[in-house]
Amino acid sequence: MKKVIFVLSLGCLFILVFTSCSLVNDVVKIPSRDQYVALDIQGVTAEGASSNETKKIIKDSNLINAFIKKVDGMKVIESKEKVAMKIKELNEKGNYIIALSDNEELQNGKLYYISMFNDGTFIFSVSNAKEMKFISEEARPKLVSEIKELLEINF
Repeated sequence: MKKVIFVLSLGCLFILVFTSCSLVNDVVKIPSRDQYVALDIQGVTAEGASSNETKKIIKDSNLINAFIKKVDGMKVIESKEKVAMKIKELNEKGNYIIALSDNEELQNGKLYYISMFNDGTFIFSVSNAKEMKFISEEARPKLVSEIKELLEINF
């Protein structure tokens, strides 16, 4: 009898662990991807301060869509802890906050945030909220270079 209970307990534990792990990994789906008309890029200076020289707004729909295609479908992990640790690096040169907006003035409306780090890490917001909780499963520095070239980010 003890052996049966042990086997059932072990089976339940396996199912619980397997199901929990499968919920942690996910794929980014940029919401409302066909509605964005502006892409705001904010970087920082070597001193860690944002300025007009480290900001760029793109309103070209072809560039916006090309950017979205590059990051949409990326494998991510839901981890508030990893996000909290990484987000501390945003005040370092070469790391960027990117906001997609359905409004050219970047006010009101739908906003979707992505943090892009020089080491190839990406952090994504939850739908149209400012809460950041998804981090790329693996670093993709080549993708960062491609995006910087595409969007002509030189700060």
